[in-house]
Amino acid sequence: MWLAFSLLLLAARGGAGELRPTLSAGFADIVGDHGSLSAALRVQIARAFFVQGEFLVLPGDRHTDKGPTVLVGLSAPNKERFRPFMGLGGGPVQGYGGDDGMLYLAVGATQPVGRSRRTFLQGEFRVGLLGESGFRQFTIGIGVSK
Repeated sequence: MWLAFSLLLLAARGGAGELRPTLSAGFADIVGDHGSLSAALRVQIARAFFVQGEFLVLPGDRHTDKGPTVLVGLSAPNKERFRPFMGLGGGPVQGYGGDDGMLYLAVGATQPVGRSRRTFLQGEFRVGLLGESGFRQFTIGIGVSK
């Protein structure tokens, strides 16, 4: 995880080809229904490789799971049209009753909107573990490509 954070920081400081801040909302299923809110910064390090740092909040019934995650993956290289992606992620998300630590597989896609094609909509599905509990999440987000 520290390697992924280091890559994210180095790429952001070194003038990476593309920065993609994104805000997302959706729902999650972790032994019951949860909401899902996240703020992320994806750094496209090469044409098809990216590292994404994120802060994730999963509000549930009488508790909230939250914490940072890192997603490392591959995406289609062209940012000006439909762009699928997939990756592996995880982080020290604090869960309910000691169910801490998250590991997941993410698949999704972005679609540019507007005249400048810099703004994009993103849909993403994740499946994995939060501690020892199964985890599924679906989000819709909006972001800007810089």
